[in-house]
Amino acid sequence: MRNDKNIMLELMHTNKDVYKIAGTELQNNEEFIRALIKTTPEAYKFTGYNLLENESFLRSIITEYPATYPLLTYGDSLNSSSRKNEVFVRSMNSPLRNDEVFVRSIMSQYPKAYKVAGFMLRNNEPFMRSVIEADMRSVIEAEPTAYLMVGDNLCNNEDFMRFMISKNPESYICASYELCGNENFMRFMISMNPKAYNKVRYNLFDNEDFMRFMISMNPKAYEKASSNFRNDEAFVLSLMESDPENYKVAGKELRNNHSCLR
Repeated sequence: MRNDKNIMLELMHTNKDVYKIAGTELQNNEEFIRALIKTTPEAYKFTGYNLLENESFLRSIITEYPATYPLLTYGDSLNSSSRKNEVFVRSMNSPLRNDEVFVRSIMSQYPKAYKVAGFMLRNNEPFMRSVIEADMRSVIEAEPTAYLMVGDNLCNNEDFMRFMISKNPESYICASYELCGNENFMRFMISMNPKAYNKVRYNLFDNEDFMRFMISMNPKAYEKASSNFRNDEAFVLSLMESDPENYKVAGKELRNNHSCLR
């Protein structure tokens, strides 16, 4: 009975929740799932795994019932075990999730549906610029989180990162390792969000002008100063002139040799 389509559809006339006891076979029966979603839209979550990997089915059902778009991201929340990770990667590389026209059609009704975008779209600069712009316009309705889905290539694209950080300073966390060793970029990023000092790469730790700038923007940045600077009396005292709290910059050696810093 649990896999009998006609019986289950008939029972749903008296109890719409009866579909929850349907068997695996019915969960993967396209005709049954279509009929189910038509009468009980929220029941899309009941769709079986075979159908979730059927792109033809997904395209047609989401086009007809846009609210079912989360069907595309079923693999995103799976744990990282080998097999399930393969499902996630396959889903993210699927033509459907990287079809800009299709994804934009969903977003026209559900702006936060940008989360269905696959790997290629997440590295598509024009697409992601428009997503970031739209996400910031909806800040009153919900916290902007589109920056969390930006692809690795764009995280290493200085022009794009400057654009995104200027729109949402919290997106500094996406900056690539390579960009975080670029002094000019880091000055921009820290000026936009002083918390960004924690992304600075080691190659800038011995840059005196940069370290002075960074500590002036965020006193906590002294943590990144090299031991050479932290034990340089002239460097530490000059910082203390602008803010006495900068005594924290002083290293152990300097503190032991300078009573006012103990």
